[in-house]
Amino acid sequence: YIFRQSTDENGQGKWKQTAIQLPLVPSLGLQPSLVAKAENYVLRDGDLLFWYTDGLLECANSDDKPLKKNELFQCLISALESDVAEGAPKYRAAVSEKFRAHVGGRRELEDDVTIVVAKIGRLGAAVQITKNAA
Repeated sequence: YIFRQSTDENGQGKWKQTAIQLPLVPSLGLQPSLVAKAENYVLRDGDLLFWYTDGLLECANSDDKPLKKNELFQCLISALESDVAEGAPKYRAAVSEKFRAHVGGRRELEDDVTIVVAKIGRLGAAVQITKNAA
């Protein structure tokens, strides 16, 4: 996902997420004959990239309910709006805290959990995303 700040009609900055649409593909390395094609996305100064593995949303709480994506995104947007100068470590920490609160300190999880947060700096960037060929 790309989180980008835009200005509303009152001149206030609002954060919105945009999904980079990728088809479902098997885990890397499981299908050696996978043919991929590259696509480019233009990123802007201030954009935030947020990637995560499925374990983040699939790990259940004590009521056996998974973490909802909209709750996760709202947590991240709240962190972004609280102080945009803090940077990616603060935003990753906010997501990690939300996850830990959701699972309630359980020691064993059903799946691995990986979170990657990257903040784009002043120079901007282009990112190349690999998709499998249709």
